[in-house]
Amino acid sequence: MVTFVDEYAERYQDLFPEVRSFEQVKYLLIGMLSELKRKTLPAIAKAVGADAQALHHVLASASWSVQAVWRRETSDGITPGTGWEAIRVMH
Repeated sequence: MVTFVDEYAERYQDLFPEVRSFEQVKYLLIGMLSELKRKTLPAIAKAVGADAQALHHVLASASWSVQAVWRRETSDGITPGTGWEAIRVMH
């Protein structure tokens, strides 16, 4: 699944001015697409080996635009229900 997420997310990398934010978003995508029963930030962090506080930061105060991701997603013809949809809801 990690290779799939890397390839999928690559199309959006230019929308994230900070490399760290982009990496955290990829962790969130992996977590949201995983089979975790509870998709909380602590559970995702534990499952993917990330820091829960860093995941929270990327959703709460990182410098990327959810609207820019939405525009790219819709222009690429991606339908709601993907990992980005879940992150958009969390953001």
